[in-house]
Amino acid sequence: MSCCSACTATARHFSAEVARGDLEKYRRKGPNPTTRSILTAIRDSGVSDATLLDIGAGIGVLQHELLGNEVTSAIYVEALPDYLEAARQESEARGHSGRVRFVQGDFVEVCSELPEADIVALDRVICCYADGVGLVEAAASRARQVFVCSVPLDRWFVRCAVWWENWLRRARRNDFRTYVHRLDTIAATLENYGFRQEWSRHSLAWQTMLHRRQAGHL
Repeated sequence: MSCCSACTATARHFSAEVARGDLEKYRRKGPNPTTRSILTAIRDSGVSDATLLDIGAGIGVLQHELLGNEVTSAIYVEALPDYLEAARQESEARGHSGRVRFVQGDFVEVCSELPEADIVALDRVICCYADGVGLVEAAASRARQVFVCSVPLDRWFVRCAVWWENWLRRARRNDFRTYVHRLDTIAATLENYGFRQEWSRHSLAWQTMLHRRQAGHL
């Protein structure tokens, strides 16, 4: 599937209705479990007065939670216009839209136009890319201090579940697909960019990891 086709399939899967539902659920219940893990990882890292680059940012939960505390400004990147509009509305309601740069587009395509940030985050995003390594490389190239992500746990039962979900989508003529990328490949890719893992936590199906750029690799 071409990049353009993949973006179209993703937009159909994550519709305006889904975006509204995600925002309403966040307002009622707060961040979902993987996002809470990412927030914990960032807060435990000790980074402060930082800039945030949130890739595939959805309704913008990370910026909503971190602005005014650990983060001073954020760049929000999202390919889906309905999610971008939901994130913008929530930012305006919270009074911090002036500290957020909203960018619509596939991050890999717009990466070269974006500045580096102290924190680069990808919450449930790498699993939406067939070329997970390419996405990680692009994201790592923009991270000055910390790279944090949540990905499906690389276990046989998770792979079986993802295979079944993709089979159902295929049967329903839904072109959206998810992927389970090898965690050691992600770690090796980040290591090539000078990052070392210093925080990790997993649930039954998801792994959250924080990597810090080592001295001499800026």
